Amino acid sequence: MPAMASWWPWLIGVAVVIGLVVIASPPLSRRGRDRLDPTEERELDEMFARVDAETDEMASARRLLAMVEQLSARAVPLRAMQPAARSSVGRMVFADSTVLVIAPLTSEPLADGLATTVALTRAVTAGHVVVGSYESDPRGVRVVLQWASGSAGVRVIGFDQPD
Repeated sequence: MPAMASWWPWLIGVAVVIGLVVIASPPLSRRGRDRLDPTEERELDEMFARVDAETDEMASARRLLAMVEQLSARAVPLRAMQPAARSSVGRMVFADSTVLVIAPLTSEPLADGLATTVALTRAVTAGHVVVGSYESDPRGVRVVLQWASGSAGVRVIGFDQPD
């Protein structure tokens, strides 16, 4: 028994030293590479920026679709059509103070587009224009506005603030 008692503390001591060396040393895959090289770091930053932009864009599209769904479900009437800051877009102002930025669905010939715009403007001032149907679109939300004597399609491309 005395021989066994003499090597037992040595065995524990060696195990403790090996454990400390393993814990203190960096992993094999990271030895000598505390940082990424600048090219790899730039590439990762660009990839994360693209992911952030796509995530923000998808969230905005979901919010826009949810707002149009709510306007349709509640049959909120359209109260005004207004020009926007850019010449190719307009603003739709609803009775609940929601303001959406819109663009034409297609580049219709001027006479057809003008006739639709005049009919829609008359319907807004005379009666009850509501969101009839809608569907998500890669460039916004396609909306069909309906009134008693007709309908018109527009593309909702964003939100705006009430005046």
